[in-house]
Amino acid sequence: MTQVATIDLVQQQTEMSQYIGKRIHGSQLEDFQSNGIWDRLKSVKSWNVRKHAYDRLAEKGINATYEDLISCIHDSTLIEYKIDYNPITNRCDERVVLRANAVVNYCYNIHVVYSLSQQRIITVWMNNVNDLHKTLDWSIYDESMKVFGV
Repeated sequence: MTQVATIDLVQQQTEMSQYIGKRIHGSQLEDFQSNGIWDRLKSVKSWNVRKHAYDRLAEKGINATYEDLISCIHDSTLIEYKIDYNPITNRCDERVVLRANAVVNYCYNIHVVYSLSQQRIITVWMNNVNDLHKTLDWSIYDESMKVFGV
């Protein structure tokens, strides 16, 4: 990595660190933010899946394949964008939560957490297709949060 690239990474990580633990709901995103996130997702060439995600499929009895997870990324709803801290990489980690439009196990949508920073699926779960989160706690979201890379 060149000195300029290192300086840019340090500056970006410093700015991102102000947002660790914050999230913005997909419905709160400006069009350019949402489009920018989708552009980043569509530009991924190789989809990696953490072993943890496969373990969750088995643990939760989710009847889904690698192809199902990848199709989720291409045919889904953007639920949220967030910044987490990854102690393993010692870096901020941009993540999105996506809800598949496809149905698995007869009446569920797969949700995936995808790391834009690591370019991999982190974890998965499923919710009933009729669960529209009417009890969602909006106080956990910050509509003024900055979305990076858009």
